[in-house]
Amino acid sequence: MGIGTRGLIIIGLVACSTPALAAEGLCQKIRVFAQSEPEQADERSWFEFHWGIDHAPNSFWSWGCRHSNDKVAKDTCDWLMHNTNQEFTMELPQAIMTCYGYRFPKYASYDWEGIAGTIKLKDGDDYRLVLDLDYRNLPSGEEAIRVSRYAPEPLPPIKPMAKTTGDSSPINQ
Repeated sequence: MGIGTRGLIIIGLVACSTPALAAEGLCQKIRVFAQSEPEQADERSWFEFHWGIDHAPNSFWSWGCRHSNDKVAKDTCDWLMHNTNQEFTMELPQAIMTCYGYRFPKYASYDWEGIAGTIKLKDGDDYRLVLDLDYRNLPSGEEAIRVSRYAPEPLPPIKPMAKTTGDSSPINQ
């Protein structure tokens, strides 16, 4: 007994809409992060997502997220730990950039190997976020991105993450 044409259409619509729903969830999280007020006037809000932090022979994929001391950064890290692709590391920064109007060709996530740099993401007339990428300078193949609220002074370079898969505890930067 087959599912029929109607069943195939419903399955197709769900399959096609799932990436859009996931992207919308990310964009919503990023908007909340970008628009939240600092908990302390002198505090800079940021979070980092790292891939390849556990280099043990039996470790296949490892990832972690660390953040500044504010609640919105912690909440964003916690959400990312459950909603980020662990295999294709460029999908997260490209999805964040897509939230700000950037567009990428199909399979573009394969083309950014070895990239390191900073991208300022503008929302309307104002810069809201800074996206730092380091896919080149961290030890043993570790890769990372950092998202921070825009400020004139840059944060220091991304540092390697300790071998603690799933770590989302705050650290000082």
